Amino acid sequence: MSEADPGSTLAIELAQTLQGLDGERWFRQMADGLPLIVWTARADGVVDYFNRRWWDFIGARPGAPDERGWQNILHPDDLPPTLARWQQALVTGESYEMEYRFLRAVDQTYRWHLGRAEPLREASGQILKWLGTCTDIDDQKRAAESLAGVQQRLQEQVLERTMLIERVNTHLLAEVQKGEYLLRQLQSHTDNLARIIATQTRLAEAELDLDLFLNLVVQQMQELTPASGAAVELVDGEEMVYRAASGSVAPFVGVRLGIGSSLSGLCVRSATVLMSADTEQDPRVDQAACRKIGVASMVVAPLLLAGRAVGVLKIMASQANAFSAADVQTLQLMAGLLGSELGHQVDFENNQRLLAERTEEVAKRMASEAVLRANMERTQRIIESSHEAFVCVNEQSEITDWNSEACRIFGWERGEVIGRPLTSVIIPERLRSAHHEGMARFIKTGQGPVINRRVELPALRKDGSELIVEITISTSGNGAEREFSAFMRDVTERKRTEQEVLLNQQLLRSVTDAIPAVVAFIDTREVLRYCNKPFLQTFGKIEAQCLGHSLLELLGADEYAFIQPHVTQALAGQQTSFERALKVQGNERYMEARYVPERDVGGEVRGFYLILWDITERWALEQQFRLRALRDSLTGLLNRAAIMEALERAIAEHGPGSRDLALLYLDVDHFKEINDNLGHAVGDEVLKIFAARLQRSVRTSDVVARLGGDEFVILLQHLSSAELACEVAAKVIDAMVEPLQIRQHSLAVSTSIGVAMLDAQTPCPETLLEKADQALYQAKQAGRNRFSLSP
Repeated sequence: MSEADPGSTLAIELAQTLQGLDGERWFRQMADGLPLIVWTARADGVVDYFNRRWWDFIGARPGAPDERGWQNILHPDDLPPTLARWQQALVTGESYEMEYRFLRAVDQTYRWHLGRAEPLREASGQILKWLGTCTDIDDQKRAAESLAGVQQRLQEQVLERTMLIERVNTHLLAEVQKGEYLLRQLQSHTDNLARIIATQTRLAEAELDLDLFLNLVVQQMQELTPASGAAVELVDGEEMVYRAASGSVAPFVGVRLGIGSSLSGLCVRSATVLMSADTEQDPRVDQAACRKIGVASMVVAPLLLAGRAVGVLKIMASQANAFSAADVQTLQLMAGLLGSELGHQVDFENNQRLLAERTEEVAKRMASEAVLRANMERTQRIIESSHEAFVCVNEQSEITDWNSEACRIFGWERGEVIGRPLTSVIIPERLRSAHHEGMARFIKTGQGPVINRRVELPALRKDGSELIVEITISTSGNGAEREFSAFMRDVTERKRTEQEVLLNQQLLRSVTDAIPAVVAFIDTREVLRYCNKPFLQTFGKIEAQCLGHSLLELLGADEYAFIQPHVTQALAGQQTSFERALKVQGNERYMEARYVPERDVGGEVRGFYLILWDITERWALEQQFRLRALRDSLTGLLNRAAIMEALERAIAEHGPGSRDLALLYLDVDHFKEINDNLGHAVGDEVLKIFAARLQRSVRTSDVVARLGGDEFVILLQHLSSAELACEVAAKVIDAMVEPLQIRQHSLAVSTSIGVAMLDAQTPCPETLLEKADQALYQAKQAGRNRFSLSP
């Protein structure tokens, strides 16, 4: 993957590449809103776009010089496999996904991501663009690693305890078996080692003949161990084949057994040494077969080649418990030698096969050159006079002729391609197997879907770029002399316009179907021309019920009347958005809508994209938070923040010089004494009843709020005079005359009120509140249970 430079030169190239792609600009707007990294790349692997999520992740603004390309922030351990996988995808054209780590700019930590890359193709299968995503999976990854660490530590503890027990047992056994037993064992091991060394010498002197080597190994195993028979079994598909055998199992050479029906097969699958000390008591072996051939015990060791078990070396005895630990070690050593020899043998056979293939290839090329010389004079004038590329191949798809027009179109000189397979010169890799199948079918049946027909196919230039050719193929001759002649014309430019339209449609469909939003396109006649899958799922429709219908038909008169101004604005070329509650399949959902105009290459509006997001949960949560933030929890009245916001709006609406707005600032007389004498619980009840009486004393248009403690304010609007504000204050004082009945207490409560009118000297909420507070102070100084009007 190569990263695009956001400099001016590349920006011009990108603009030229995307010119005419109707959905490209809209696609980038949509990708910027997704909660994951989105990128696109050209067919040659050059990244031409990252969404906003990428820029936020690397700590840069969109469009800034990219000092931290994706390769620079990739973890060093992940860089080689990631580059290799991307290069493989560019060659094969296959989608893929893999995990890797990116360095996040905000905290300089590596985060695991799941990356996906998907090719976007035209109808012919040619890749036009790559679309990729990177999803943050770091939390899941680290949780899995943490669990693996716990499991590893547990296993290590178990192993440590097991090893401790084994060491204790070994020590006890060694103490018991000192003396004569150790001397016998030492002598036995010395003799056995001498025999093994002698065996290794004989095996090393053997010729490079696999069967001879295998037979020598099984014979030596009988000499080195108390085995009554030894054998080598090799894996062949789903079977095990006796390749060499001696002693009691010598007649079994060539016998095949299922890989899952024997101890040998289990050894291959586990790649470990297995012993059956008593076959009569071991369910892993075929007991009936063992009795038949007189096998009472056996040991099987895997033959490893490149870390994989490819067979087994097996020793058998007619007595149970016949083999000691030394015998098992001898078997393992010989199995290792045999595995190494198998590796040498495989290398030798591969070299022989490669030599034969090279020899055959040279022979074929010489024959092809002979045919070329015989036909050159006959065809040269026709080929060179053609205004179309002419290519001739034989039945093996080897090029036998190539004219000058073919040189010009494909970039290969004639001498470079004669005798080469057509598939390696001009046929894209993804079509080569189909080409071989078509050739084989024609040779067998004499029929082919492209013979004597003019068709359009992709082809390769020498530089690796693709073009579209219009090709006519004919055949001549028969049998061994049959040839295929093709006249080709470059029609790439003609197809480019068709490809651009196809790319736009495919890109639009791929992206909009994947995003969690309703997307539709409406033309200038207000008719629905496109909708994505979430649109159909949200409204419970199928495309036939939506496409081709007008907004009025789809929404009904009432809903259409609401959105009609926004539709008009969008068709006038202006983007618009709004939020609205909407009935969706019987349920009311709160939706955010955005109308994005779409213009053609001439700048004319040809319709607009309708985008809907379901924000019901977010809206409900915001309403809850707003209600909690603006309400006093004790009285249910507006709190200080809410009344200050209301005051600011009212002053802005009435104007600072207006006198039709008043603020009443009041508190509960002697409230501190109530709290001190009767407790805060009674005090809270007093505040609740006081607040309720305030609410009943004012108009529904007036606003009552609690500032804190026993302080309250009342906002009065649309007053014709200050006297009306004073009348409200007097009414509030009268509302407090009736004693408050709280628990066993009957409390006489009064209030003092400061009244302030909005005027030119009170341009802001704080000034008006301070003015009313001063008037409240004057009322208290005058004896309480009264109001005072600020001058």
